[in-house]
Amino acid sequence: MNIKQRPMGDYATNCYILDFNDFEVIIDTGVGAFEWVSQNVKNPKAILLTHGHFDHMWDSYRVADEFGIKIYIDRADEPLLKGDMLKIGQPELQADLVEFLEHSETLNIEGVDFKLHHLPGHTPGSSLIEVKDSYFSGDILFKGSIGRFDFPLSSESDMMSSLEKLLKFNYNYPVYCGHGSKTDIEHEKNSLMNWIRR
Repeated sequence: MNIKQRPMGDYATNCYILDFNDFEVIIDTGVGAFEWVSQNVKNPKAILLTHGHFDHMWDSYRVADEFGIKIYIDRADEPLLKGDMLKIGQPELQADLVEFLEHSETLNIEGVDFKLHHLPGHTPGSSLIEVKDSYFSGDILFKGSIGRFDFPLSSESDMMSSLEKLLKFNYNYPVYCGHGSKTDIEHEKNSLMNWIRR
């Protein structure tokens, strides 16, 4: 698996292309991702969203429509796709392009398993995506920090529970974050425990 990464939009939201030689899977197609994705894929099979905030999904419908593929996201984030909560002109839900998943569902795409671990808090449906000994955390975990939990539909108590669950994940798998550089749980465990104990 070859991983391509590009920060997108004003919030430098990471878009990832996972290249499996004969096909690709895209994670978090944010603002302005369409052009970069189009130039770097040949046979995309799916878009996976770690959660439904606009900076992670903005170009999802455009990419999905262009390549005839589906967008996958946890069902709990459906309200975020249906409403323009921040009044910024977020693209309206195109239901024919979206498949809503149940919590912690595993997708098999072309023989490769993608496990979406449901870790709510930042959003109700926030998911960490596990594929081939790598994690894609969206805005659950960053290098040296965690995602905010003061947005509409966020939950501090859910976030703390999710951080406790993270401490049971593989400490050495690389964690590719929604913003900034990658990390791993080994390097973040003290920070996670401090958040939980505060």
